[in-house]
Amino acid sequence: MRTKAMRLIKSPLLGRYVLDWQWPRTVDRTTWEQVRIPSASGASLAALYGGACGKRIGVVVCAHPLRRDAKGFFLRTGRAGLLRRNGYDTLLFDFNGFGSSSPGGLNYVDDVLAAARYARGRAGTLPVHALAVCFGAVWALCAAAEQRPFDAIVAEAPLTTLHEYYAGKPFAAAFLRLLWRLFPKTAAKATPLDAVANLSGSPRLLLIGGVEDHVAPMDMCRRLYEACSLQTAAPAVWYVEGAQHLRAFETAPLQYEARVVDFLGASRDGRSRPRSTASAAIGPQVLSCGSS
Repeated sequence: MRTKAMRLIKSPLLGRYVLDWQWPRTVDRTTWEQVRIPSASGASLAALYGGACGKRIGVVVCAHPLRRDAKGFFLRTGRAGLLRRNGYDTLLFDFNGFGSSSPGGLNYVDDVLAAARYARGRAGTLPVHALAVCFGAVWALCAAAEQRPFDAIVAEAPLTTLHEYYAGKPFAAAFLRLLWRLFPKTAAKATPLDAVANLSGSPRLLLIGGVEDHVAPMDMCRRLYEACSLQTAAPAVWYVEGAQHLRAFETAPLQYEARVVDFLGASRDGRSRPRSTASAAIGPQVLSCGSS
């Protein structure tokens, strides 16, 4: 009964993205381990775990955007392959109710924390990072304000609030306001703009925005950057010229790979960088690897 009720509650906002999950045709399934992760949201999360190519230097948890392919976004676009060929075990998971995960509650922070705990169990003494995109970035940032699940977070096309995301859709915006009144505890933990102001002593943060992104515009990145409480390990922001929504990697693949790899490597080595919005090019750091 609860499962059916949650499906109905979420449907006006998320129903169009909930489809049966299928492997992207270009992906070699044999290089991925299929796992299930229990979440405090009440769901069993479907996940894929892919080992690093070459020397293993960490684990990256990937939190997907609002896409019908859910965790498949990272497979299809090559982001998962990027991480693996640069030495990172990679964990992809479907948020509850998406892809092959069972339905659960509205607090998707629980799903991020569950995935992070699983990654920690596989990482041993190695660091655990996050690559979180749009919807996934909302919940990864909010999870980081609640606990310290990651050593570093790359937040691509991050949103300031879900209310801003749905602002141009009157029915969805009104329904979200109603949900937040009905579920105030979840609402209190679901605002990235507040979350980044409570990251003191938490991970390093890289924000990636697209100059041509009209869904999560540069202004959202700027406001998150300015609100961020991190000081000793300062946040950084990179605006990708010509990039539309969810297209930062596709628009500048070499620069994207170099920046993400350099950022995660700096986190692993304990290096901190000055607070900067510079977008100067960084040379590519590409290692050979098999199929993602």
